[in-house]
Amino acid sequence: MSEVFEWALIRVVPRVDRGEAINAGVIVYSKSFRYLKTRIELDERRVRALDPDADLTAVRAALTALELACTTGPLAELTLGERFESIGFLIRDRGSNFTASFDAVFQTAGTRIVHTAVQAPRMNAICERLVGTLRRELLDRVLILGEGHLHAVLAEYQVHYNTAWPHQGIAQRVPDGGDDDHLTVADLDRERIRRKPVLSGLINEYSRAA
Repeated sequence: MSEVFEWALIRVVPRVDRGEAINAGVIVYSKSFRYLKTRIELDERRVRALDPDADLTAVRAALTALELACTTGPLAELTLGERFESIGFLIRDRGSNFTASFDAVFQTAGTRIVHTAVQAPRMNAICERLVGTLRRELLDRVLILGEGHLHAVLAEYQVHYNTAWPHQGIAQRVPDGGDDDHLTVADLDRERIRRKPVLSGLINEYSRAA
């Protein structure tokens, strides 16, 4: 049985009024193989030849958005329809490399663009680090049964994260602790250790017994 592969050319139109276009890439799709790939090759000299004032930054941003949607990360495991329907939000910083045409690729599929805070260039990186922590320590180890269950699990983990989880960025202290909350080595021959289970024993907190 032969399998069908569909393809579409990606074209750049520097000036709509003149109707001239330049091939800038191709998208290949197969529903049966769950395959979707793109290849981008932009000849900037040809774009400039047709329109010396063309915004090449915007063109590259739009092409990059298409490439990301087709080939990057968990989205690559979804079908074409699922891929765009599943993107409810796109969080990005306010860098000049993200142009209006980049956002438009996702907005046409109903995706909401969310910008990080002004003058907070590390905000996205910090959020990604927290998400990674949540996945490794919690979400990859718990079967979430619904939205209510998710909220309850995250709320319990938030307390642990802010009151008992040592943070390297603040010298192994905890965010909600005092000035003397740094870790010290306990003498197990003289002191008793108390264990407090968190999330039904998925995580344990240890402290000196009174």
